[in-house]
Amino acid sequence: MFAYCGFLFLLRTRPGSEIVGYEFVIQYWFFYPFNDGANNHEGDWEHINVIVTIKDREDSLLSEKEIERIFAPLFVVDSEISSNLDCSNGKKIPSNLLEDLNLKGQISLSQNSIVTIRRGIEWSITDNNKPDTTDDDKSYTIREGEDKLNVDAGNNNKFDIDLEFQDDLDRKDIPDGLRSKFERNEIPLSGNAIVTIEKGIEWLITDNGSKQTYTIKKEGNKLNVYLSLNLG
Repeated sequence: MFAYCGFLFLLRTRPGSEIVGYEFVIQYWFFYPFNDGANNHEGDWEHINVIVTIKDREDSLLSEKEIERIFAPLFVVDSEISSNLDCSNGKKIPSNLLEDLNLKGQISLSQNSIVTIRRGIEWSITDNNKPDTTDDDKSYTIREGEDKLNVDAGNNNKFDIDLEFQDDLDRKDIPDGLRSKFERNEIPLSGNAIVTIEKGIEWLITDNGSKQTYTIKKEGNKLNVYLSLNLG
């Protein structure tokens, strides 16, 4: 059996295209190569819908603002706490930080809450020495994969590089080994190529008491705290 998960926003309208409301649906698809039920046959897709809504609104459609609330941060904390989060990587949250988060977010993190730095970062390498090219053709996006860094060089030119280059990219360096990887894919980088970090670091707080997780994302000059949906 194979499984697939996707997200849907369902727009409910009346005749004349008047918007009645919205539903946020997580749709799980399951493929069965063989189905030996009442009508024995090969290849069968089945799915279930999980509707995500706001408490006490289970029987109602949501407005556009209410849909935004589902994805909005629970609360905002000062960017100064990022250093405390970094120092706590893989450890329990210091008691003073724990109290601050619980007070600001009106949540109930337990003493068993652990901080994990998630390097969910995108880097962009921009080579401004390429004449007669558009801005898109001068930039290459690097994203973290499971065990590799994935490079998207545009025009369906994609290749992988080793995770060992992650620290170099964090320092905004382009070492010779990384340049060689680009050259092997027919993308020679000039001496003026620069690295830009597109997305800041994320921190994951895991409460081993309640089994709830929270994601803290650096967005602009703020740290936004999000409730993590466990879709497993």
